[in-house]
Amino acid sequence: IIPDTKAESFVRGMTLIFMRCGFPRSWAESVGISWKIHPSNHPEAGGYYERRHRIILEALRKFVLSDGGSEWHDELVLEQVKWLVNHGEIGQSGICPALLFYGRTLPVPCMKGADDSLVLSRPSSVFDLMKVADAVDGNRRKLLGVFVKEWLLQRERSLPVIKYESNLKPGEMVYVFTERAHKLSPTFRGPFPVLATRGRHVMVTTPNGVETHWLGNCKRHRSDED
Repeated sequence: IIPDTKAESFVRGMTLIFMRCGFPRSWAESVGISWKIHPSNHPEAGGYYERRHRIILEALRKFVLSDGGSEWHDELVLEQVKWLVNHGEIGQSGICPALLFYGRTLPVPCMKGADDSLVLSRPSSVFDLMKVADAVDGNRRKLLGVFVKEWLLQRERSLPVIKYESNLKPGEMVYVFTERAHKLSPTFRGPFPVLATRGRHVMVTTPNGVETHWLGNCKRHRSDED
């Protein structure tokens, strides 16, 4: 953005920065502007992912050192580790990163990696097929177990606890966070009346019927009078 030390380049670069990111915080604070860096529903709000990345990095380092990295070339192991991290509960909130980011969990099919050293013969019965299916490399499950153990130890050192206390009452109007079908589609639908609250869930009445959503995906409607 600022290619050299000339005044013109500096002014142009700072103008681009201001247009993209706004003015510096110190200036905004002096003129009474309140900054909001992230939307309230965004998983990066509050530095959560920065802490989580640091924890995962430490766990991965111990994981690799404990095994010498002999199996780290296996892409499936890494993808399974990422899935475990994204579907691990955040503190005692009952939600996980995948649910926060996508509004739903991401189920995967049951997959097993075959042992490359295994010599397969043509199966002649269902029993033979079952034997072949069970004769897979169990080292993958051992490696995942080692990582999960180290990861959980790291999480205990910095355990973020997110509690949703909405105080929503039946009859109140709320907007519902929705995964957009198109890039420019609205992110929130509503407002819809609250039918009931059940733990961390909210039941709302929509034109399509009753829907159940996480409290974290609902935003209270503020009328102009409020």
